[in-house]
Amino acid sequence: MEKTPKIIMQCPKCLKEFPDDANYCESCSVMLEPVEVEDKKPENITESKMADLDVKVSDQDEKIEDIRIDSLKTDIEDKFVFTLLLEINHLKKRLSKKENLLPDIRKKESGTEHSDFMSKGRKAEAEVEEITKKISKLESILENLKKKIEGDISGLETRIKDIKKPGLLSLLSDDGRYYSMLSSELKSKNSLREIIERKSSPFSYKLQRYNRLYIAGTFIVVLSLAISWVLSAYIFKTHDSSNSLSSTMQTNDIRKTGITEKDIYTLLEDIKHSNLKKDLVLWESRYSRSYLELKGKKENILEQWNKYNYKTLNYRVDKIQIQNEGASAIINWEMVLVPVKTGETKIIAQRLQSDFIIEDGKLKISSVKKED
Repeated sequence: MEKTPKIIMQCPKCLKEFPDDANYCESCSVMLEPVEVEDKKPENITESKMADLDVKVSDQDEKIEDIRIDSLKTDIEDKFVFTLLLEINHLKKRLSKKENLLPDIRKKESGTEHSDFMSKGRKAEAEVEEITKKISKLESILENLKKKIEGDISGLETRIKDIKKPGLLSLLSDDGRYYSMLSSELKSKNSLREIIERKSSPFSYKLQRYNRLYIAGTFIVVLSLAISWVLSAYIFKTHDSSNSLSSTMQTNDIRKTGITEKDIYTLLEDIKHSNLKKDLVLWESRYSRSYLELKGKKENILEQWNKYNYKTLNYRVDKIQIQNEGASAIINWEMVLVPVKTGETKIIAQRLQSDFIIEDGKLKISSVKKED
């Protein structure tokens, strides 16, 4: 049969043991922790075992680990202070209600010797006295905790004073991390001391914590926006310079090739009329001999002409670019087709990426790609 483990409440600082229903150490003002007690005989540790258990850790690593543990303790103290303030605040409200009721009870029991009234008066006075004692005890605990925190602050200030403040580039080193952790711990301790001295309400205490988080969050957001603005300004400037250079190059290309936007519109007009009139010679004359699968495209256009008549055919030109050896543009075609057999109108829209080159002294289509 397994033996039931023995659990006690123990102060993590002075190791004093307390009953199961205790919450904090009256001497150290530290929250108690449950500890399992095992009935074991002390084991003799030889020198060889001690050598095996010896862990070689650098002094700096030990210091960082110590301050990390101290930070966890401070977090526990922080929650403990909030709990005490909450309880004191609650008790003070109860005390105020009881004290307000006392005059009425005394007034009713005056002039009478009825046992019920006498007992109510004594009970109310006893409750007021008990609540007052509890408040006094909790405030005493807060005062003891403040003295402990002041001692911690003094120790932290001494440790920080003996360390050289790291530069910006040294913050990621072990020394920099240690200094930063010490500074953060000192700030937390000072904040706790100020809260205890002011005896803030738990809600104002909570608000102060949220304000610190809000300020830190606001700073991060502002910093992010500033970085984004700088990057955007740089990208815009680079893009503007690139467009200016591209415009200059395009002007030079027009002078080199002699291609103009008018040439592109003239070519598209010929394509439009060749489809409306089903003129194969005109249509074929505006395509380059280097056009891939020109034969297949020719067969497709003839098949389309056999099936449909063009009622209207319009186009819109976007993004004209003039290069050294030709030009390119996005052509948006809108056509209304009438099937030869059925006569039902069919509307088709196409967006085509078209490339052009000079061939035999004329601008011709060298490739066409359908855009999504």
